[in-house]
Amino acid sequence: QTWLSLGTTSGSVAAGANTSVQTDITSSSLAAGSYSGTITITDPAASNSPQTVTVLLNVTAAPPATISLSPATLTFSVQQGANPTAQSFTIDNTGGSTLSWTGTDNQTWMSLSATSGSVAAGGNTSVQTNISSSSLAAGSYNGTITITDPAASNSPQTVAVSLTVTAAPAVIALSPD
Repeated sequence: QTWLSLGTTSGSVAAGANTSVQTDITSSSLAAGSYSGTITITDPAASNSPQTVTVLLNVTAAPPATISLSPATLTFSVQQGANPTAQSFTIDNTGGSTLSWTGTDNQTWMSLSATSGSVAAGGNTSVQTNISSSSLAAGSYNGTITITDPAASNSPQTVAVSLTVTAAPAVIALSPD
């Protein structure tokens, strides 16, 4: 089998002695399933040649990707007529397979620096959240960022976004009388 190899393929053993042969398995390209192979040991001078060893290999599927977002909430505060500084959140993949994520937001005043990507098992990536609030009236606004991957074990996951726009201070203009 191409996934099965031996550390050494020939040698000699003295009468009454033994030796070990390392068996190497390369399973990274194999699909989940059961595989079998045979190792055959031969010596034309041995009365019981050949001898065989059966090798059984079970390859299990990698655990699915798992989405973990931090922080769970982004809070912005800005004075009317301005835009707040962007903030980032992190997408962690705490699962065993690659996370192929898609990100969406549900407000026109919010945008993401990236709306899709992939994260290897155990890895993470950062996504910046930008707020365009300069045209919004004073008040409180709420939105949600949703990260999905249909193959992830816990999809979808969300980040809550809170925006407070405060009224601009009143400007009093004095004119000389």
